[in-house]
Amino acid sequence: ESFSRSPRNPVRLAPESPQDHACIGSRPELLNYPPLPRVARAKGSVVAHVTIGNDGRISTVRLEFTQRMLEGTVRTFVEQATFPVGCEGKTLDLVFEFVFRDVESERAETKIEILPSGAYRITANLFPPFLIAD
Repeated sequence: ESFSRSPRNPVRLAPESPQDHACIGSRPELLNYPPLPRVARAKGSVVAHVTIGNDGRISTVRLEFTQRMLEGTVRTFVEQATFPVGCEGKTLDLVFEFVFRDVESERAETKIEILPSGAYRITANLFPPFLIAD
């Protein structure tokens, strides 16, 4: 595995070819908006450059990110996701976009979407700002 601080091309979407649209990882429920980045209102993208092994699991991964606090969620997803038969040996750039809705709520709500491009969008509501008392 390797890591870098910012994607070379954060708007690059995956899968890159129409036949790769079938190679969307299972278990999107593993994706979430982590609590600390949510409170800090940190948003950004993570690109996982992955190769899918013969067993349908990720065999190699290299992560690039704009916000370090978000990479753990993507790491958990790529470590546990499985891909359909026929995806073995493919190399993909999986894009994960972490964004906020302009709605504050005391309750954490997260929406996971797989966009037509194949990118994953993780959208969260905002927590109200905290007041710090002396």
